[in-house]
Amino acid sequence: MTLIILLLIVVDIIVPILMIGAKKSKFVKEYLQSDEMIIAKAQNSVFIVLFIVIIMAVINFIAISQIVNMTKSYGYGSSSFLGAIMYLLLLVLLFGMVNNYCREFVVTNKRIVLKKGILSRAVKEYRYDKLESCDVKQSIVGRAWNFGTIVLHGSGGSKAEESFIQDPYIFRQYLIDKII
Repeated sequence: MTLIILLLIVVDIIVPILMIGAKKSKFVKEYLQSDEMIIAKAQNSVFIVLFIVIIMAVINFIAISQIVNMTKSYGYGSSSFLGAIMYLLLLVLLFGMVNNYCREFVVTNKRIVLKKGILSRAVKEYRYDKLESCDVKQSIVGRAWNFGTIVLHGSGGSKAEESFIQDPYIFRQYLIDKII
């Protein structure tokens, strides 16, 4: 039981610290052409990482209390089911955090590159002459914590959205400067 509780605490504390402190994938740097250079790179919002960490801590607190209650009593009925649900939710949140971390959104001197994926990879790129507009969406929470969604509209009706971008209006300005 002590080992499980220790593992949960490690997951709550160490995984987010590694996510914030570790360097991102260098996929886009390897993907660039020889005469191409990165002008701006979108940063993921710290708010979303903090939000997920808080939710994970609450889930772990509930799960740990269920583990402690299970060892005190011999009835495994609904408390073990609740614990299983909590751990599944925790795994979904961890997957979301890792997925959020594995995204790259880069503006170069020739194009815009968006990369997503953990096990599989999806790459979208827009040349500046094919980009029609760039919009920013922000919720009330996004305005308070300065993050939002950037929406790219390309020719032919193509559209790409990237969520939880820190300072979306500053990043949008990099895009507009390249489009015009």
